[in-house]
Amino acid sequence: MPTNSAQTLYENQRYELIKQLEEGGHENPEVYLDGAGIPTMGVGFNLLVPENVIEILANGFGISDRTLAEDLQAEALAIKSEYDAAISAYKVANPKPSTMTDTEWSSRAATSALASLNASNSNHMSPQDRLDAIFQAAGNTGQFIIQPSATETAAQKIRNIFDALIEDYEITLSNRIGTSTLVSDYSNEHLALISLEYNNGNKLIGSGLKGALSSGNRFEAWYQIRYQSNRYLERGIAKRRYLEADLFQGEIVNVF
Repeated sequence: MPTNSAQTLYENQRYELIKQLEEGGHENPEVYLDGAGIPTMGVGFNLLVPENVIEILANGFGISDRTLAEDLQAEALAIKSEYDAAISAYKVANPKPSTMTDTEWSSRAATSALASLNASNSNHMSPQDRLDAIFQAAGNTGQFIIQPSATETAAQKIRNIFDALIEDYEITLSNRIGTSTLVSDYSNEHLALISLEYNNGNKLIGSGLKGALSSGNRFEAWYQIRYQSNRYLERGIAKRRYLEADLFQGEIVNVF
């Protein structure tokens, strides 16, 4: 049976790994748009997900207000819709040159959309400004930014939010992959898979990877993580998949 120290080590490594991959190693207490135009904060906390917003309010602000959580999520959804519309508008206005790849064209559209939505001036509110306004309209002072308190740093609050949210991902991962001779509790293999689940398990842990895990085919599982989970060959995603694949193989990964 694993000891409590093994579980604690795993939980700390899990947090440090995901913090590195989602935020470059530093908690982010403010709202920002991720690469897909999703309003995000903390350690990759997706504000489109109601449960995430509820936990952020509870552990980050000491607020229990479902109506406010729903209003913040609705504004996040509106921001994401505007991002998607901006992507489409860019592609209509700027047809893809024959010499440009689809990935590069989409990347330029995303850069343009992010710049447009992140602008903050007299004629436009940034995502942070917009969520601040929702937060303050509910009678709260200050911004919708996770702040330190007398007893906790902002980073500690973000860790508490993460710990509350990650358990659902662990349950979902367990249900998704079942049992495998390749994966044991608190192992590097489990760390790699929970990173995939946290990133987007529905898309990243598909039939190929599940089949490899079920049959105990380690090389095929490594291949599925490293290559089949990034079919569009995006560089940033490829770097993450390579790290997760190597972690699955038990190689030392410098993120802890």
